[in-house]
Amino acid sequence: EPEENDDIEEDEVDEDGNAKEKNFSKYVPDASLVPDSIILLDGDEEQIKRRIKELSEDHLESTHWNRVDIARRMKQYKSTNKSPIGDPSLTEFFDNWNIGVMTED
Repeated sequence: EPEENDDIEEDEVDEDGNAKEKNFSKYVPDASLVPDSIILLDGDEEQIKRRIKELSEDHLESTHWNRVDIARRMKQYKSTNKSPIGDPSLTEFFDNWNIGVMTED
């Protein structure tokens, strides 16, 4: 549920129903909320799946590290950070505002 005074923008679409590129030029981050730097932990999907398989079943029991949840999370991560329609990723946002981005595979 949105917080008070938290407007939700609807995605704009062109006449063909394709999402229009968003213009974020009017957004100014609140300096009191923005970090000085971020760490991006990035690995390819197969590498992550291999690492999960190395964990014991006892360790994985009642966690979100099961096949269904991992597939869902991977799909969500890709759509948010590697947009097929060219939306800027979260790391691009920080990079555009000259906030240090450290990447670790």
